[in-house]
Amino acid sequence: MANKQNNQYSAGQPQQPMYQQPYMPDKPKKSKALGIVAMIIGILSLIASVILGFVNFRIVGVAAIPAILNVILSIVGIATGRGRGFAVTGLVTSVLAVAAAFMLSMR
Repeated sequence: MANKQNNQYSAGQPQQPMYQQPYMPDKPKKSKALGIVAMIIGILSLIASVILGFVNFRIVGVAAIPAILNVILSIVGIATGRGRGFAVTGLVTSVLAVAAAFMLSMR
């Protein structure tokens, strides 16, 4: 009887020894900075292309230069896999900025 009272577990359940979790160092996190920078430059280039296109169509090409460079930055961001969604957004907005600059300079 005394044996049953000292048992912490109910009858029929085996006792499991206590183990500590092994130390697992954190994996280095991938930075999304490249994708975020590509997205911000793409959005700013698109805004600048549209504004400069309507205000003064002769200098709209100035807004297309960062957009063209941002296409390369976005492709690198997509290829590395860091901030892929942001980089795709930067690529799309940069292509739209170049297209807007080209179309608005032709009017």
